[in-house]
Amino acid sequence: MTRAGCGHISRGGERREFAALGLKPRVPATLVVAALLLAVDTLVASLMPSMRAANVNPIDSLRAE
Repeated sequence: MTRAGCGHISRGGERREFAALGLKPRVPATLVVAALLLAVDTLVASLMPSMRAANVNPIDSLRAE
């Protein structure tokens, strides 16, 4: 099987997944919503550890070492 054949197989699977959800992959609204969800997820994933680290006293953590 050629590389082009493998690409067509993988893209066909993606199309079926989008169709099962009722979404079209090239619609701008779908891309915007996906980008926003990724941005929110990234923000939450970075804020949680930073908020926890902001509550730690640096002197106490240095003494613990």
